Amino acid sequence: MTDTESEIAGALVPVDQPPAPITLFGTADPRIALERMADVATALVDVIENKHLYADINGRRHITCEGWTTLGGMLGVVPVVTETRPNDSGDGIVARVEARTLDGRIVGAAEAECSRAERTWKSRDPFALRSMAQTRAISRALRAPLGQIVVLAGYEPASAEEMPTDPEPAPQAKGKIPPELRPTKQQISEISELLEALAERDPDTDWVAKARELAGVGGSMLTGTLAANLIYRLERELDELAQA
Repeated sequence: MTDTESEIAGALVPVDQPPAPITLFGTADPRIALERMADVATALVDVIENKHLYADINGRRHITCEGWTTLGGMLGVVPVVTETRPNDSGDGIVARVEARTLDGRIVGAAEAECSRAERTWKSRDPFALRSMAQTRAISRALRAPLGQIVVLAGYEPASAEEMPTDPEPAPQAKGKIPPELRPTKQQISEISELLEALAERDPDTDWVAKARELAGVGGSMLTGTLAANLIYRLERELDELAQA
């Protein structure tokens, strides 16, 4: 074999490629992966806090679906809705979502349900049930590969949308809320601003009455935890009106 033939043969021999990383963090070394997870968690906290992408429920912070998709975007993991179908009892919707990397690998999957058996959703339109089922499934699917980062960031692994919608019982202290449990001034201001924005978009709805229904209590019995949950639900109402 001539030198030229040897060069050509050598060029045709496949060069050994390094193995693809077996984690989302570009390394198989667990110590390096943990360091990179911690870096992502630190960056995530800044976004979640600045954009208020969490709900304070029973004294614990649960990231919303928007927070979960933000985290997915930081790591190149996207949720893909693959199916929606009626639930077994026929009063709601089940959605299935897969979490995929940008090159198409499936790294997580989950199903979630929203039905009229839930007090908050008993009179809602079918499209709203489908939307919430998808929202819950998105958060749950992303939690499979990314939940450890959320925990490192100091948040609860369950998403805000997955938490029970029935409000906590109001404290019984002669009909008054103890000062330490009352909503903050900022929460009251946020609720007022949201009600004004909702009234502008849908003036035919009594949004004050709707807020009482969503909170499950009257204004005088609103706790800080219930206020945080109400803010989250009013924001969802506003988002739905904006997309309508």
